[in-house]
Amino acid sequence: MALITDEAFVITSSEWRETSLIIRCYTREHGKLGIIAKGIRRPKTRIGSPLETFSHVEIVFFLKPGADLATLKEADTLDYYPMIRKDLVRFGLASFFFEILDSGVEAHERHPALYTLISHFLSALNREDLPPESVSPYFLFLAGELGFSPRLDKCALCPSLDNLLFFDPGQGRTVCSGCKGKGRDLIPLPKILREEMIKALSQEQGRKEFEPWPREMVPSFFFLIERFIEYHLEKRLKSADFLLKQIAET
Repeated sequence: MALITDEAFVITSSEWRETSLIIRCYTREHGKLGIIAKGIRRPKTRIGSPLETFSHVEIVFFLKPGADLATLKEADTLDYYPMIRKDLVRFGLASFFFEILDSGVEAHERHPALYTLISHFLSALNREDLPPESVSPYFLFLAGELGFSPRLDKCALCPSLDNLLFFDPGQGRTVCSGCKGKGRDLIPLPKILREEMIKALSQEQGRKEFEPWPREMVPSFFFLIERFIEYHLEKRLKSADFLLKQIAET
């Protein structure tokens, strides 16, 4: 049984027996990984870090070949991202991002680009000088890393390149106004929002900062991205309702 040191972002945790937790995290070298943290809920635990959700941590763990769960030996927090925990919109954005991540990736699959994307997303969201909506492009990048980036350049139902005012979440493509009656479950796509999405997708994914989108576009974008990702994951994302509520109230 190998003793391994790795870095990770904590996705979520659940109680296991009286004093322990099962931590689900996304690691640099081992992808998504479930880890048993024995005794971590005791007052005098030897593990160290409490492993809060969204935290960036260094972990030391035992992992048997072929095992589904590792066993935690030590943990140290590298970054707690305090701003995310002080603001409900930021917290909602992080919750939505991590629920998509958790639902969209298989365990034990290493994906360096996705790990870097998570790091940049949390760092940007934690910046007090940037408004929360500045992280919107990261959700497009996350969808791309999961294998279903949207197509916004032409109509899904005809060759038209103009009046692309609707979005089909099932196909992940735009639909022109002339084909509106032929589509199903179409979502209105304002021209300015489509332009901003295209601009974001054309930029370097490795960038750590993006220009904030106009605030009036943000509710429409997250309604669209929720429907799009839920369709492709075939799963209801519970955190989306909380996020949309917080956005509507700001």
